[in-house]
Amino acid sequence: MKKANQLQILLAVVILFAACKPGPHVRMSINNNGNKTTMEYYGKIAFSEDNTSIKSMAKHSHIQFEKNGTKITAERDLDGITYKLNDGVKLDSLNRDQKQLIANIIREVHK
Repeated sequence: MKKANQLQILLAVVILFAACKPGPHVRMSINNNGNKTTMEYYGKIAFSEDNTSIKSMAKHSHIQFEKNGTKITAERDLDGITYKLNDGVKLDSLNRDQKQLIANIIREVHK
């Protein structure tokens, strides 16, 4: 019985650490007359000097941009920065409108 309790405690600690994301957690949200804008990230993220794009991300970092129901997620893994749209579809690169959406959100939350 004692071993079972120790195993349960060890399992709980492992799950707790696995659930924690590395680095700081930042969430910025603006609701302007029903137009909701949110930027949330885990880990270390650096933005370009003109606040229009992601300059760099530490390994295992994650950032999510959302504006009026459109969501773009960026993650840094071993291969670099990868992007996903609302439904989790992985993007090879961002198109002009997607880049503009990210730029607008970054500028808006950094006012």
